Amino acid sequence: MRLRTNAFVLVASLALAVACSAPKKHAEPDAAAAASEDRPKRPKEPEKPWTTAFASKAALVCDEVTIEGPPELLNHVLVLQNGEFFDHEAHATVDGFLQLTSVKPDVGGPPPIRVRIDAWTIDVLTRVRVLERPGEVPVVVQVSGDVWFQDLAGGGEKRSAAMRFVGERP
Repeated sequence: MRLRTNAFVLVASLALAVACSAPKKHAEPDAAAAASEDRPKRPKEPEKPWTTAFASKAALVCDEVTIEGPPELLNHVLVLQNGEFFDHEAHATVDGFLQLTSVKPDVGGPPPIRVRIDAWTIDVLTRVRVLERPGEVPVVVQVSGDVWFQDLAGGGEKRSAAMRFVGERP
């Protein structure tokens, strides 16, 4: 009896292995999928060249920064995350996709929030706001607080309460 049970289990296992490794038949597309294939496809828009305004190395220190730009902005902006010191949230709004990073209120002496946009490095002391807007808009970096800017490619140092940098796409 035990031999017969073992043989049955072996045959069943082999049949299952063969069935799992057999090539699958492609399912017929349903009517909705077939109808969508008949619709004319909208051609993909060619990617526009990115602005070169932030291509040379620069350093900024400020209290707050807002970076806004067109689709693909998030491919050029990096905000370093650290859950121990910073709160981070991201969500869609009517204006576009918004990312907010701020220093936690109960943390004493946190490091600055490090932001990169292309070759620029920005150290932010309190809050970062990045908004990727739909449609064609310029890239705008707006900083406030006690702002310090240094063009590392040989430009001078600037200090101000607020600065605004705009990069138009060609």
